[in-house]
Amino acid sequence: MTSAIKIDEHSISIFLSSFKKCHIFHLIRRPALRVFVWHVTCKKQKQLMQKILTQEEIDTLLKGVQGGAVDTTPSKVDASGVVPYDFTKHLLDFQTRLPTLTIVNDLFSRSFRNNLSKALRRIMDVNPRGVQIQKFNDFIKTLPLPTSMHIFSMDPLRGNALLVLESKLIFKLLDLFFGGSGKKDYPVEGREFTVIESRMIHKVVAMAFTDLEKAWSRVHPIKFQYIRSEMNPQYVSIATSDDLVLTIHIEVGLDDFNGRVTLCLPYFLIEPIKAKLSSGQQIETFSMDQNWIERFLDDLKSVEVEVKAEIGRCPITVQELLGLKVGDVFSLKKEISSPLGVDVQGVRKFLGRAGVYGTNQAVQIDGRIENS
Repeated sequence: MTSAIKIDEHSISIFLSSFKKCHIFHLIRRPALRVFVWHVTCKKQKQLMQKILTQEEIDTLLKGVQGGAVDTTPSKVDASGVVPYDFTKHLLDFQTRLPTLTIVNDLFSRSFRNNLSKALRRIMDVNPRGVQIQKFNDFIKTLPLPTSMHIFSMDPLRGNALLVLESKLIFKLLDLFFGGSGKKDYPVEGREFTVIESRMIHKVVAMAFTDLEKAWSRVHPIKFQYIRSEMNPQYVSIATSDDLVLTIHIEVGLDDFNGRVTLCLPYFLIEPIKAKLSSGQQIETFSMDQNWIERFLDDLKSVEVEVKAEIGRCPITVQELLGLKVGDVFSLKKEISSPLGVDVQGVRKFLGRAGVYGTNQAVQIDGRIENS
């Protein structure tokens, strides 16, 4: 005994309206039913086409357009309220939208300046020069040949980033590393780095990664891991050509020379921690350089101050002052055993007793005056 199924056109129409016809055609397993559904589908499409325009109507419309019977002039639209909109505008001003990133760059610049100055035994100037956003392809076009480029990862963030050292900066640092004065200019075009030069460059890069890791730790625990180095921008593929990247420019200077270190971070790389970079309050307490504080305190300890011990006071008139002569005695109206006031830079700080230390007169501090 064979089973039978009865389906009318109305049921098929409802069924077709709920699913795409290609899905229905593959879902129905019975060949006869599939042929019926295909027939109904074609019939429905033909009815829809007949409701739109016939071929005769289309030909008439085209003749009317060509002959001028049909007005094709676009209607005037009031554009007084139209405002131009740049779809990348919300990504351009990162210094205000990502204030924490600016603080991180300041922290890195200070730390890198200190470590680089120690390594070169020269006072180097390292200053951040802002953050820009652009397409990765536009950034690559700005890089000259040769260029010292270093690809690295920021674990646990997904993706790679790029550290770029300007060629003229590389040769200036190499000159200083090997005992030069840093004032000689070297040609950089058409020349590759030697093995020894590459090792010294890698030391500078490792130093930068250490300082970057320290600066970014105030925002998120990130591990900067070196991957490889390149000299040709065409071999760097940390993002697609149309991907947006953040370019962070750091200027390194010595006397009248200025070079540039650039960080290229794809936008999708930092997007998971964008909320942390948008809040500028979480690391402001760490924004002061601890090394600078220690040096300031050491210098402050060597500053000379004036210390006075006051034995007592006695008010006199101008007439008595004019009549003073050798042998006159002032009454201080103070017991000899009373403590003396000790002033530091004119401010009363301590209490002490007068005495003799060796062959010198001295004051022994007995206590500190609170809230002074």
